[in-house]
Amino acid sequence: MTPIEKDQTIERELTPVKERVIAVDGLPEDIKRVLRCIRDHLFDESFDVNAIIACSGARKSIIYARFEYYIGISIHKYLENRRMEAAIRLLQYDELKIYDVAFSVGYASYRTLERAFHRHVGCSPREYRKKMTRENVLRNVQKLSCNICTLVMLGQYPTQKMAVIPDPDPGSHQGWLLSLGDPESSSG
Repeated sequence: MTPIEKDQTIERELTPVKERVIAVDGLPEDIKRVLRCIRDHLFDESFDVNAIIACSGARKSIIYARFEYYIGISIHKYLENRRMEAAIRLLQYDELKIYDVAFSVGYASYRTLERAFHRHVGCSPREYRKKMTRENVLRNVQKLSCNICTLVMLGQYPTQKMAVIPDPDPGSHQGWLLSLGDPESSSG
């Protein structure tokens, strides 16, 4: 993946997360102002709760209470949830290094992302990526197996022992049928 492709991928995946920040109607103007501020700076690594309070123009205790009342969670939790959502979207791309994901979603380091990710997901970003990849591969193999079973049940391969070799591309639902020979002629 070239640097330009990497940047385009990151932008494509992060835009929907930003757009969802302000997608709530019927909120008071001060809460909308806070949400706009979050949307505009969500992935800036120096952006934190203090910067959000500064954007609001209200006292810290008031904006904390009003935000939690109208949104249902604290400002800090909201900010972290949006960043986790973005990180999870980016982790599906093996070409992106995890430290690139960390910086892209507003964390100053891999370790900071890792701690936050562990709190939210229960594992590290690396473990999540491995698990996600393994689950995708298993899901693809299961789909292939079902397709092969259907062919065998339809009588397309009635006298052949068959094996499924999945495509090495985890996003592919393709595979190869490997004939293991005629069961009648096998010895043993």
